Order: sequence, then structure tokens, then C-alpha cells
Amino acid sequence: MAFDGYLMQALIRELNEALVGGRIDKIHQPERDELTLQIRGTRGSYTLFISVESAMPYFTLTENRKENPQSPPMFCMLMRKHLAGGKILRLNQSGAERTLQIDIEGKNDFGEPELKYLVIEIMGKHSNVILMREDRVIIDSIKRITPDMSRVRTLLPGLKFHFISSDKHTLAEVPFSVDPSAAPLYKALYTQYEGVSPALAKYICRMAGLIPDMPSNVLTPSDAEALSGSVTAFMKRVSADDSTGYIFSDEKGLPKDFYFLPELLPEYTVTTFDRLSQAIDHFYADGNRKLKMHQRALNLKKNLGQRLERYRAKLGKLELELDTAEHADIYKIKGELILANLYR
Repeated sequence: MAFDGYLMQALIRELNEALVGGRIDKIHQPERDELTLQIRGTRGSYTLFISVESAMPYFTLTENRKENPQSPPMFCMLMRKHLAGGKILRLNQSGAERTLQIDIEGKNDFGEPELKYLVIEIMGKHSNVILMREDRVIIDSIKRITPDMSRVRTLLPGLKFHFISSDKHTLAEVPFSVDPSAAPLYKALYTQYEGVSPALAKYICRMAGLIPDMPSNVLTPSDAEALSGSVTAFMKRVSADDSTGYIFSDEKGLPKDFYFLPELLPEYTVTTFDRLSQAIDHFYADGNRKLKMHQRALNLKKNLGQRLERYRAKLGKLELELDTAEHADIYKIKGELILANLYR
């Protein structure tokens, strides 16, 4: 999926327009790795949906409603304590990485204004939601990361939060240069430049008139100049005030990807949405429901399998006991006769 750093940049621009100045009205946690924030803004009410499920991490504005558990999880109750009624001040992105920081003005236990940060990291299986104070001390995270789980960073209450450092360049660093290697050009792009997905890297190559799979070590100075021009043109598109979203579908009508550029995947049919958030919500809604159903089916199958194994083992023991006890009465009588005649 092309939920890369530059799509996030376009999405955050849309969210800033809708959510800044609004107040968090309700907070729910439908699943252990999902959050919904209902926000009352000056332009209306919105629902920000956040999923950090490892197979499908994303966030967007949504109009879909999910059933909430009767008893809210502990993290949800903690979020309500610190953020309910809070005012959204701004939404920021860390460089071109897939991290969103929401600055929220809330109140402490004494009713005094207090700044809180809610960080959303979209990083595959490492995706997370972290709540912290103004001094960047972690209050809690939806997924706690212990030192045994990761050597890169620990996420536990009371620790200082820091973003994961990156040695990648940004696309704004032009003119373009790439390490001389035999790796495909598009792969060199997305491995060396932060926020770039494989689909975006191929698009940049095509816009420069280059073959995405060409080896990087055959790049000529004129090719590098064309690539720099393509990057510059793309960055202008990113900064343009356009919130339109697009979904790309195959010949069977199945959605395959989404982005804010209609020409990203020319081999697919394009469906246009007024808002990028609408395209993302439409793309993920059905997939998210199917994923949760699949996970529940797997959990149910696993639980049934475990119970069947236990019951089979128990049945084997009962059958052995039954076989042993089948002639118990005869053995009892014989035993009593032996005891009665023991001294004869």
C-alpha cells in the first residue's frame, strides 16, 4: 500500500483544516489496536479513526461506526482521563516519516491548562499510539515495548520518548544523487530517501523518462538531472493545496491502492474522491472488517483446537479408567474370598 510519508503529509494538511481548534468529545477503543476520537470542530463534528494493527495500520477521518466493548480497556480509560475535552492545537509530521504528532491542550488534576502529545506511528508491525506529557515523558502507549522486545527503543510509562533516528535523505535534498550500485533505480530511491514507497519511487522514475528497474550504476549525469527535475515537480504537487484522493482498481473492480496523484498507477482504473480521507476510509473500511473477521476466525479455530486436544486427552484417560473398572465387581468378590480364606 502507498501509505507513505508524502501521502501522510497531504492527509495531515487536510486534517489540520478540519480538526485544529476542535475539542475531543468522545474516545473509544473498538479493538485492542484501534482508537476512535470524536471531535467537535468549528466546521462540524468529525471522527478520527486510528488503527495500528500490524497488517493494516492507518488513520483517517471516517463516517463508519464500529461497535465498542461494554467495558472500555485500560488504555481507553487513560486516554479519556487525559484527553477528553482537550483542544487540538496542531497536527505535525516528523520529517517525511510516517509519524503524526497531535498537540492537545487539556487540563491537569487541578484544572490548569496542560499540553499533551498524542503520537501515531505507522510502521507496519511496529505501529503504535503513544500518549505523553509536555516534557515528552510517556504516560502510556497502546502497545508497550520492553527492552526484551526491541533493542532500538523502549516504550514504557515514565520513560522519555524519542523518535527513531533515520540516516535517510529527504527528497527536498536536490540535485538528486544515488549510490553507484547494481540495485534497481526505484529501489535505491525508496531505500535511501525517507517517506518514499516503492510505488512512488517507480512514479518518480517514470516521470523522469527512466525505467524503474534500470541498474543505479548506469545512471548518467543527464539521467540524474532528469530525476532531480522529476523530484522537484513532485514536491510542488505535494505542497499544492489539493485534498483530492484517488483509489486504483483492477479490471475486476477490486481496489488495489490509493494516493493523492491520479497518475501514480496508470495500469489501474481510477476512482476520484473529493477528499483524500474519504478515499482512505473507503479503501480500508471493507479490508479492515474482513481482517478482523479473519483474525477472530483464526482465534476461534485455535481455541477450538486447544479444547478438542484437551477433551481428546481426557477422553483417553476416561476410556482407560473404564476399561480398568469393567470387571471391578468380579475382582472385588475374588479379593474378598481370598481375604476370607487367607488363613485356611
